Amino acid sequence: MTKDQAGVPVPASTLQQVDGGAPPRHFGNVARRRLGLASERGEPTWSFAFVLLLIYEAYLYLELGWRWQSLGDLRLQFFMGAVLGVISVAKLASGRTRDVVPIRPYVIAMLGCLLVMTVFSIRPALSADVLWKHVLELALYGFFVASLVTTVDQLKWVLIVFLLCFFKMGLEGMIGTITGEMIWENQEIPRLNGPTPIYRHPNSFSGTQLGALAFVFAFWPIANWWQRAFLVTQIVFIFNVVLRTGSRTGYVACFFLLVTVFLKAKNRGRLFLMICAAVIALGPFVPKAYLERASTIFASKSAEKEGSSILLRQEILDDATAVFLEHPFGVGVAMFPVIREQQFGRVQDTHNLYLEVATNLGVIGFVIFVLFVGSMLKVLSQTSARCAKLAASLGARAGPDSEEVPLQPGVLALQQDMRFVSAVAQAGFYFVITRLYLGLFGHDLYEIYWWFAAGITTVVWRLSMNWEREYGLTIGLSGLGSRESRSERIGRPTQRIIARRGLDRR
Repeated sequence: MTKDQAGVPVPASTLQQVDGGAPPRHFGNVARRRLGLASERGEPTWSFAFVLLLIYEAYLYLELGWRWQSLGDLRLQFFMGAVLGVISVAKLASGRTRDVVPIRPYVIAMLGCLLVMTVFSIRPALSADVLWKHVLELALYGFFVASLVTTVDQLKWVLIVFLLCFFKMGLEGMIGTITGEMIWENQEIPRLNGPTPIYRHPNSFSGTQLGALAFVFAFWPIANWWQRAFLVTQIVFIFNVVLRTGSRTGYVACFFLLVTVFLKAKNRGRLFLMICAAVIALGPFVPKAYLERASTIFASKSAEKEGSSILLRQEILDDATAVFLEHPFGVGVAMFPVIREQQFGRVQDTHNLYLEVATNLGVIGFVIFVLFVGSMLKVLSQTSARCAKLAASLGARAGPDSEEVPLQPGVLALQQDMRFVSAVAQAGFYFVITRLYLGLFGHDLYEIYWWFAAGITTVVWRLSMNWEREYGLTIGLSGLGSRESRSERIGRPTQRIIARRGLDRR
């Protein structure tokens, strides 16, 4: 760390870029352009690997191989995954993603546990099939995101494609609601079904849309007017799906997600009024069948009308508890239905994430899963706070005479990047929490959600640490206390870049 003429600490990397060296790769394109760095070589946004990743992402979520049989026959997903795998491993070996993310040991432990419980499964062949199709293929997607997404602009496009995929499925759900083509009677009520095999079940369709809602809530504060118009449309599609699927799992998770967002909101009063207004305005239009469905969540006396589904869940709980007590170290990956049929003559799965983990992976696997998920929540929470403080610190700069000066365009763009990454980390936190809420009445251990969250967690953590190192900050998570004094912190390296390049014009 050296000092400029004003005596303010400036990282060597910043001096390098001021003197004509290469700028940091993690700068967003807008910040690079406004800081006068657009002509200098950095990490390209639209590389072949990244474009292929976006295509792979859309292919995976929309199940394009099922929608177009010709693509499925070509095994396009396999070939794209193979190419992305080679590029990701090469990039990892080159040291360009050398940072050791805090969640990495727990990700490795989780994958190792699943592998071990496949080998020691009561039916190893069946477990191996689930491990490949529902774990490794999906975990590779998270690995591709973690390896290939290295800039803010790339992160934005990954999330744009993510939201557009669920926007399309939400639109299909709305069209299916209007035409009735996707609504079938189930448990004596009309229930909306999903558009593709993976999301066909009403509970799955509802749960995936709630995952998108987590990102909508987090992005709302930083969105402009046209982005909010898109988000409002997506909210309409999401709540239509959640309501019309008749999924009590979705109702419970939606309620707890709203409570979580409310508790973390800065302006709770306004949010509370908005929720009340929405309930009052839309409540009368909710069909009676769905209101009655929601009222049965904790009312077992309605079991006859609900096709005895509540009694069946209690029966599953009893069977799962008995299996766990008899096999405390687990029966193997996805093997609960098999052993349940052997012992009780019933084949339904656990309908509970935590029982699924406990019965399949045992005590050790349950502990590893808790550490895996807990590490993601911790890193996401810390990263959101870190980026918010970094963005705030850029707005607390002072000039040579200790007078406040307005932010210059380049610094403002960088500040917006930091706020965006903070919002993404917050969205990831909501996303994981939502999956845990859905896990109260659903089982999704072998689905894509955990690996997507792990990939996003890795990307936002790496970006935040890059920024913290680049600007010599030691803010961390302990507030403004750090090894630098406030007078040192407010003289930002970005201000020195602007001053030296004469970029103070707007």
